[in-house]
Amino acid sequence: MFLLYFAIFHIAIGVFAPIMEELVFRGFFSQYFFKKQQKWLKLLVSSSIFALLHIMRPVEFVVYFGLGAIFYLAYARRNNIVDSIIVHLLNNGLLVIVSVVNYLILILT
Repeated sequence: MFLLYFAIFHIAIGVFAPIMEELVFRGFFSQYFFKKQQKWLKLLVSSSIFALLHIMRPVEFVVYFGLGAIFYLAYARRNNIVDSIIVHLLNNGLLVIVSVVNYLILILT
């Protein structure tokens, strides 16, 4: 049963979360809350909200704000949500790989 939960958790973090978060933070916010020319405001607000929803300690805000800004810049470069989804998938995918490898090392040693 643990392996089922482990797999679902990592699929959610690696695939579903990046897609949903990008649709909300870059897609929805950018389309409905700001004018087209307010790119810096879009970056600041979407990255700040993204960071606030991810941090556990205040010091982490800078890291998550930076990630949010990178995801926004990927989106804004061509005004294409798929670009930011791909960058977010790559980021989370790397974390999932590290987590799974860490677990395998733990159970095999």
